[in-house]
Amino acid sequence: MAAINGIERDRTSATPTFTITDFVEDYKDTGLLRKKDLVKSPNLKKTFFLINQHLYGKLKYTDTDTRTRAKEIVNLLLCKLVDEISKAPHNVLDFSIRKNETKEELFERIQEFFQINVKEKYREIFEHNEQISLNQDLVYLIVKELQNISLLESSKDILSDAFEIFVSKMLKDEGGQFFTPPNIVQFMVNYLNPDIDAKILDPACGHGGFLLETKELVWSKIESAHKNHEDLIKEKKVEIISNLYGIDKDLFLAKICKLYLEILSGGKSNVFCEDSLNPYSYRPIAKSMIKNDTFDYILTNPPFGAKIPIDNKKVLNNYELGHFWKNVSDNKWKKQIDLRKKQPPQILFIERCVQLLKDGGKLGIVLPEGLFGNPSDRYIWEYLNQKGRIL
Repeated sequence: MAAINGIERDRTSATPTFTITDFVEDYKDTGLLRKKDLVKSPNLKKTFFLINQHLYGKLKYTDTDTRTRAKEIVNLLLCKLVDEISKAPHNVLDFSIRKNETKEELFERIQEFFQINVKEKYREIFEHNEQISLNQDLVYLIVKELQNISLLESSKDILSDAFEIFVSKMLKDEGGQFFTPPNIVQFMVNYLNPDIDAKILDPACGHGGFLLETKELVWSKIESAHKNHEDLIKEKKVEIISNLYGIDKDLFLAKICKLYLEILSGGKSNVFCEDSLNPYSYRPIAKSMIKNDTFDYILTNPPFGAKIPIDNKKVLNNYELGHFWKNVSDNKWKKQIDLRKKQPPQILFIERCVQLLKDGGKLGIVLPEGLFGNPSDRYIWEYLNQKGRIL
């Protein structure tokens, strides 16, 4: 039977912070910033917030929309992330302003870095004509604000911090997508405690927060299981990324999730842009890999809200929770033949997750509080109690 597990794990980082002294002695004189010169930001989100304020000031007379601007900022963050990950401590970083370098020269160099080191390396993810489209002033501004900061040392989930500042309101307004607080993500992953070789899915993956945290936990288990075998640890770490699966209806988020996981892990993840609730519409590759009764663990925070109901009869008919249920006696509910006209997506996501779990699989899911107390929603718990245990 499927066990429906509910939702902090707080780990203190042992990562040392860098001092600003090395940066002053080296970069000031040479104009060449090295990886060892980067410093840990005490509050990366505050830095992102200041950048966002500057951008609004610079862009107030343009027609650049929020989504387009967000994509461009994320592309720049990916450039910095790839630059930081791929360099040794004494290597000169590309994501920095060189001595006496003009805005035009910096823009051309960053554009070239994006094309060769990000887009070409991950060409199956990017569109052929994709490029950095922010103007020279904005690229210069962002590089100037971020060049001295180590993204890897400053945050466990860089894109979560970035999205919270740059794109969260846009996604919330457009599709009921809310970013899960990191402490909740940590708690859920730690509570379910996935095994090393488990198949893990987030059917509403967004930028990949749950999958990233799962990767961290499983990697720590690999390190403990294979102490003093560095080559084997590296091999196992790359291998297990193929056990991480994600689906998101938003193409931008699906692409970013796949790219983010692969940049940070060096492996190949399985992330697809599909409508999780309508498996019959999946493209062939997703249909071959996202099957019912397949996954050991599912962790997710599905989109929710009365403003984005599922009203497609063909979709609703695929779910027991797409039908009316009747309280027949003593709070015992029974599914009826009649189909509902619409249903909030989070309710159908509960059943979709149960469909996808293996027998004995476990689910961690974020749900609106009302679902736990509304008398009219008791049929949902009746359904769940028929399928597994609620913890």
